[in-house]
Amino acid sequence: MPLHAATVGLPVGLWVDAVALDLASWIASEPFTFPRAAYWVFVLGLVASVPVGLVALVDLIRGQRGTSAWRAGIAHALTADVAAVAFAISFVLRRRTDYVHAVPPVVLAVSLLGAVLLIAAVVTGSRLSYRFGAPRDPRA
Repeated sequence: MPLHAATVGLPVGLWVDAVALDLASWIASEPFTFPRAAYWVFVLGLVASVPVGLVALVDLIRGQRGTSAWRAGIAHALTADVAAVAFAISFVLRRRTDYVHAVPPVVLAVSLLGAVLLIAAVVTGSRLSYRFGAPRDPRA
């Protein structure tokens, strides 16, 4: 199993949790706890995504250019990068939140956009792993 596939679960899980916390801030009777938790979970997701993205870049560079698998890898990388940017924007926007109320609607919208992009990135990444079997370590 490639290192990227083995490590990607951490930032994905953190970002899914952060979006769930944002949604909970709109539903809960004490909404101030959830935005504060989501803030720190977004931070952890962004930090965890850096080494995972670097490993993915190495996997992509090692791939054979021009193939269907390589094109799917480019689509996966771009989608994942745009999702990470959406989560980074959400993080920056929430830095101005007072944590007394639920996250502002614009912050929630950006978080949900990041979640949709993240789902698309996971789908394209799964396609790489299961349809193309890429990348495979010949020593495995």
